[in-house]
Amino acid sequence: MAKKTLAIIIELMIVLACCQPGSADTITIAADPWMPYTGDGKNQNGFILDIAKEIFRESGHTVRYIVLPWERAILSTREGKCDALASCFKTEAPDFIFPSNEQGVSTSEIFVRKAAPWTYSGINSLKSMRIGIISGYSYGPRVDSYIRANKKNRNLVWVLVGEDALIKGLRMLNLGRIDALIEDTRVVQYTSRQLNLSGEFTAAGKVMAPEKLWIGFSPANAKSKTFAGILSEGMVKIRQSGRLDQILNKYGLSDWQGRHANHLSHHRNSGSLPKNDCPITP
Repeated sequence: MAKKTLAIIIELMIVLACCQPGSADTITIAADPWMPYTGDGKNQNGFILDIAKEIFRESGHTVRYIVLPWERAILSTREGKCDALASCFKTEAPDFIFPSNEQGVSTSEIFVRKAAPWTYSGINSLKSMRIGIISGYSYGPRVDSYIRANKKNRNLVWVLVGEDALIKGLRMLNLGRIDALIEDTRVVQYTSRQLNLSGEFTAAGKVMAPEKLWIGFSPANAKSKTFAGILSEGMVKIRQSGRLDQILNKYGLSDWQGRHANHLSHHRNSGSLPKNDCPITP
């Protein structure tokens, strides 16, 4: 009887230890390729994933990065099939759990071919252009309204889909199949270099005001508040220690809090997709 009681006690102790907030977890973070913020999961993770891995490793946790189309990444995280969503805006996932400080700031403009004389001057100026937009992204109420009204007319709006939507868009823009593409400035700069298209595009106008980027945690995960708290404290620590600067320097960037006035952004939203499991692989 004594041995049986001891065995039960040991088993309970093991279970309780695994349930403690300090126990090691594998945190699955989903996003779409959006370098330098989030990568393809093969060659580079992007600096927001680097930040997450750095902070959670210090707390004994492991980060697993999953690349998904943006709409599916939001849905999978909302349903708890993934633990967090990287490089998101609060407006597109308001039910998620967020840390107290952001993991980046995005900028956004409308890009055209370098020789194009066109300049963005409001919604009416779009009517003479074939603009490329990425499915699931939002570009503010007025532009979104224009897109909804014209998305079936490819002479005005071309909807790009899939994990490689941005690459498709830049190639189409370079070939003249679309006239303009709305995208984050740093993302266009980075991806253009990867495609050997540096200098082929120019910004023709700004779309929106500055917007912060976040790692948002699943509302379906009971540990999300704990994870958000770890990330909040970790952001302060790596900024104070200089480690954040080291991470950003790898991407040719500097701390956004020192250059905040130079950032503008666009939003992405979830749209609707079938309910698919997050494809977690070892």
